[in-house]
Amino acid sequence: MGDSLIEPPQRNAAVLLLALFLGIAGCGSKTAPTGNPVDTSGGATAGTKPGDATLETPSPGVVIGRVIGIAGPMPKILIQLKGERLRQATTDDQGEFILSDVPPGKYLLSAIDVPTLKTGLMGIKYRGVEVPSGGVVDEEFLFGEGFRVHGSIDGLPPIADRRYLVTVRRLGGPQLTGTPLSDQSLQVEAAKFVAGSCYVSPGQDYQIPDIDPGTYDLDVSATPSPSSAPSDRWPPPLFRTQIEVGEAELEYPISIGRP
Repeated sequence: MGDSLIEPPQRNAAVLLLALFLGIAGCGSKTAPTGNPVDTSGGATAGTKPGDATLETPSPGVVIGRVIGIAGPMPKILIQLKGERLRQATTDDQGEFILSDVPPGKYLLSAIDVPTLKTGLMGIKYRGVEVPSGGVVDEEFLFGEGFRVHGSIDGLPPIADRRYLVTVRRLGGPQLTGTPLSDQSLQVEAAKFVAGSCYVSPGQDYQIPDIDPGTYDLDVSATPSPSSAPSDRWPPPLFRTQIEVGEAELEYPISIGRP
């Protein structure tokens, strides 16, 4: 269950960005800061004068959690924490994970069911988290809840070396159209509004499970090419409409070029 640290080269940024837009709504986070001890004696710290302002060096935090499916804990789920660097861990037999020595800041936390993802289904759940100085962030991912949104897609033109992304998105949030692929902070904020996604190729149907009842935007866009430069920009979606998910699965056929 150990974690690892990866510094991806800039030239592969577009490939890493694809993972930002796969996921669903999850449970809220629980933050338990542990803080540094406070001196209540009223005396001055060695090397300082009374009344001087002292600056504390931020302490690393810890991200822990678990992944639960319909049948119980899910082992061997890949966990990624995306910030300026990519940190990874794998869940153990109890579905638990830990990422230690995490600098304070905002991150995108992902739970990736790799075998499911390879089928083209929504195999990633994620949410934005904020790690406080010296604190602990505790997250739980649930797979198998909610309802399925699915249907056929007509009119997708073939594209080389990449696929299309179908996204169910909560209303609101920033739009990525026209923004640079390198703007990771905006992508993290936009990802918080994604309820679910899946990859498709021309001629394939789409299906996105685990969607809670509510009103969403449904859109289809081309994923960035692996050869894209960080200065390249996000293209506009090929299709976007608003859908209403009730207490049952929703079948919604998509025709590119028509709302």
